[in-house]
Amino acid sequence: MLESWVLVEQVLMNTFENYLTQQSESNWQEAIETLLPSIHSVDRNAVQIWFRFYPLSLERFLSASENTEEAKRSIAMQGDFGLDDKIDTSHNFLYGHRYWTAVKAALEAESQVFQGESVSLADEITQRALEITAVTALRRAGWMLCAGHDDAARAQLREALRTKRSPAVLERAVIFAGLWLREHLVRRRSAV
Repeated sequence: MLESWVLVEQVLMNTFENYLTQQSESNWQEAIETLLPSIHSVDRNAVQIWFRFYPLSLERFLSASENTEEAKRSIAMQGDFGLDDKIDTSHNFLYGHRYWTAVKAALEAESQVFQGESVSLADEITQRALEITAVTALRRAGWMLCAGHDDAARAQLREALRTKRSPAVLERAVIFAGLWLREHLVRRRSAV
């Protein structure tokens, strides 16, 4: 039974990975240009530089070569520019890096439900960003509630639900509702 679940998980991951792999460098560049107005001004230039630092065409060239080291030497490439072992650190210089843990979790969750829809790369990125924003707002709402800032917590909840109503966001909203109930019961008991 476990083996079949692992196989299903691999197929789902492959669907999402295949979708991403099918995107050309120009698709990624077009998505970046579409999203630039939505990117914080601190990161706008950095994002463009980061995507040019190790272009997709270079990754595909090196992946297709039989001898990666020889391929690197043939283009006078020195050092270790691969991103496989730097997935969690290669973007430390970006202001938005602080959200990487949430972004990575959202991508992993998306890989579980992605159906291979025909959606633009910019739209897919936008949907993941909206979900991450909503989940982050709900996390903050929990912190605010525990700190006694009920109005601010409700505002965060309201904005989270306006931003995105995905299963992940609704699940967090239910968790927040349970936390809210617990906090108010504790407050009532301590007031008596």
